[in-house]
Amino acid sequence: MDKTRKLIGKINQSEAESIEPVVERLNGLEELLMIVTDKKLSMKVEDEISNLKEQCEAWWKDISSKYEWNVPLAKEWELDSNDFSVWLLS
Repeated sequence: MDKTRKLIGKINQSEAESIEPVVERLNGLEELLMIVTDKKLSMKVEDEISNLKEQCEAWWKDISSKYEWNVPLAKEWELDSNDFSVWLLS
């Protein structure tokens, strides 16, 4: 099922650059978790994923507050790295 996207605004390049490495690492670790069989390593990866999700939530709160976006804490959002548009996904 395709997700619908709702444009909520744009951010500047430095704001985008501050979150992109976090999201990239999070995506990579989530993929890694699918193939890890060692329980101890799996727990470390899960802890790091939790930490990165907290960073994303903090970024989202800061950005939505800065731009006065009246939106709930997004479970899923997407950042267009070409024009720095921020989309809510549902």
